[in-house]
Amino acid sequence: MRILEVARRKRHCYAVSTETEQVLLDVDIVEEYGLRPGVQLSAAQLQALIIASNNRRALNKASFLLSRRDYAVKELLLKLIPDFGEDAAQQAVDQLCDAGALDDRKFAQFYASYLSETKKLAGRALVFELTKKGIDRALAQEIAAELSSDPVASALEIVRRKYPDCLEDERALRRLQGALARRGYGYDEIRSAVQAYREEQQADGKGAFDE
Repeated sequence: MRILEVARRKRHCYAVSTETEQVLLDVDIVEEYGLRPGVQLSAAQLQALIIASNNRRALNKASFLLSRRDYAVKELLLKLIPDFGEDAAQQAVDQLCDAGALDDRKFAQFYASYLSETKKLAGRALVFELTKKGIDRALAQEIAAELSSDPVASALEIVRRKYPDCLEDERALRRLQGALARRGYGYDEIRSAVQAYREEQQADGKGAFDE
């Protein structure tokens, strides 16, 4: 087949038109192989160029995405597959893992710390959010356990900051308990945090609803 036209379409791509189809190829691939109108290509040669282009474009896109924020391995892979296909996406991810640019443990530690500090998530909620990003459940549980060294203190901080009136009546207390459970705190941790807050309020001479 013969190339009929090579036209710039995007910053990093050319649209290469042959007698039978049009494909997008990475600009470096086009220049490296001297693709221009009149060049003859076999179907196998064109397919090889498409694969090489997808591999390079997938790696470039992955590097760009990582320059904007961190990603989990599976999260980045799923981001690349729709545009470049599974093989090119997997190759790009493997290269970045080998280079140390992608690391699920480091990502999980960073993301879990962020969720713990900003949203006060703990335990099951942390595991849930990490697995949503594609982190292996066993690793997610390990990271969550590392960050939940004092879940009662963390839950108590939420009570003080967001639910200071939780002991006024049973409805307010149930609302607090539900909020803490959604953040991943267990029953015993919630009960201990509530008891600690009740003792603080009583020490300050404030009345409190009894469970």
